[in-house]
Amino acid sequence: MAEAYQKEYGSPISIGKIQGVIHNTDYSWRRARRVLTSPDPEYRRKVELLLDTLQGLKEGERFFFIDEVGPYRVKKYGGTKLMSKDQIETLPEYQKSRGHIQFIAALEAVTNQLTWLFTPDKSAISMVKLLEKLVLNYADCSAIFFTWDAISVHNSKVVTDWIHTHNTTAEGPHIEVVPLPSNAQFLNVIEAVFGGMKKAIICNSDYATPHDMQEAIARHFKDRNAFYKENPKKAGNKIWDKQKFDFDKLAGGLFRKM
Repeated sequence: MAEAYQKEYGSPISIGKIQGVIHNTDYSWRRARRVLTSPDPEYRRKVELLLDTLQGLKEGERFFFIDEVGPYRVKKYGGTKLMSKDQIETLPEYQKSRGHIQFIAALEAVTNQLTWLFTPDKSAISMVKLLEKLVLNYADCSAIFFTWDAISVHNSKVVTDWIHTHNTTAEGPHIEVVPLPSNAQFLNVIEAVFGGMKKAIICNSDYATPHDMQEAIARHFKDRNAFYKENPKKAGNKIWDKQKFDFDKLAGGLFRKM
């Protein structure tokens, strides 16, 4: 900038002078903000359906946010921790994995209760097992709604056939899927629960076995469920108030705290 000024006006100017001028004009150097976006052509329709379904739940109906997590390697993890000035924490760049764990989970929107299932993979069979568990746990409901990301497992023939068979032949709640728009993970409230778990259980951890990591995760979720049983609160924030939504901004992923 100093070189450009001198070339334009034939007079030198110091870098400090330029910084002072910029500061006095309330301008500053900023990076472009990177936001999440959804290219789904039916984005608005799907979001409106999600909000209408969630906010229109009747007595005996439940709504679940579903997603998969992992795999997490069982190894030493770094993170932020409180340390003295002379203490140095090191993390090996190369570590031998002691195994891995992954799971799928469903967050019930009204009661804020989490149902989870550790699985060997992210297959359609694993998803069906979670759905079976939900149907059993919420057998007294008249209807349950599922929302999940637009990935192939969720739309697989195994999952869709199981739901169809359940709705036509089995007893228990009727199942209805309310799909999220593609690339719209920021609408899935359960992501915040996973983030809290990772910060509390995975960061700064060094579990000896996959079983130890599973036990820690399960204990965290059990404590969370117990807390919200004693302190009832719906899952999510803005997602319960349709009047606060600006669809143009929402499409850019500016509402992180759903």
